[in-house]
Amino acid sequence: VQRIRRSEQSKIDEIAVGVADCIFPEMSDLYEPDQTGLYDLVSYSVSELALNVVQHSNSDGFLHAQVYPNAGLVRIAIADYGIGIAKSFEASASPHWHEGMDDLAAIHKSLEPRVSSKTHLSSGWGQPVNAGVGLTLLNGLAKVTKGDFCVFSNRGYHRMGQNDIILDAEAGLRGTVCAITFSQQNL
Repeated sequence: VQRIRRSEQSKIDEIAVGVADCIFPEMSDLYEPDQTGLYDLVSYSVSELALNVVQHSNSDGFLHAQVYPNAGLVRIAIADYGIGIAKSFEASASPHWHEGMDDLAAIHKSLEPRVSSKTHLSSGWGQPVNAGVGLTLLNGLAKVTKGDFCVFSNRGYHRMGQNDIILDAEAGLRGTVCAITFSQQNL
């Protein structure tokens, strides 16, 4: 378990590599892509999820990563107590936001390729602040590996292959939780 502080964006890569080192220590000194696929995948997944907290939530978050060697499974999850996906679209004046967008519609929009609440904003080099591919790639990875992927944001809950849910106002959570589970043998 690792705390993700939005004030420490520069530490995201260090955190991502640290998680990959913990889960696959035998791969940490390898440099050949055909040998480091799982390591690189975990590092990338953690980096994308942690950047979502830093760039979109307006809060800190927490990372949880675990490997189940006997089952051959890896689980990575990030939770924050921020504004949620829909409010992030609204707060950044994203062209993807529209009046009446609920949490579930925002989750679905965020899973589309090249969609982020920040894709319309430019960095100092003319590139988008966020490419909007992280959740799309993680959702696709879960599908390809016959894994599991879910996003829970405020009142909306989406889990791959299951019915979506909108919770009552009293039952929602504040913030966003995103989790992926994948099988090592299906990669």
